[in-house]
Parts: sequence; structure tokens; C-alpha cells
Amino acid sequence: MSEEESIELAQRNVMKQPGASNVEFHLATIDKMPLEDETVDCVISNCVINLAPDKQAVFREIVAIKANSSN
Repeated sequence: MSEEESIELAQRNVMKQPGASNVEFHLATIDKMPLEDETVDCVISNCVINLAPDKQAVFREIVAIKANSSN
């Protein structure tokens, strides 16, 4: 299955879940995600960070896109 097919399958699967309209899928590297700063509520990594060559860049990106939870 190609990367694009994986994204399409994930989108189809999430549409089957009631109330999951706020889920998005992007094809990107974890250290350069195509998201605006402070717009993400949750970051889940399933065996991805440990494979990244520059873990500090990954964590900088996560901190940048993570929304401020005190709002």
C-alpha cells in the first residue's frame, strides 16, 4: 500500500466513527509537520520518534504545534 493509499484508508476509517470530524491526516516528516503553531491538542507517536535521526528537532516541532492547554 502506498503512502497516499494509507492516508485515504485512514480518512475513510475515521469517517465511520461518530464525532470524529476533528481528525486530520497529513503525509509529512515528524520534524516538519505542515501545521500552524499552537493548533494541535494531542500528538501521538507510535514508534516514530525513536526512528527520527534528530530527536531534538522532533520535540521542538511538537512544542511549536501543541496548543497552550491553559486556555
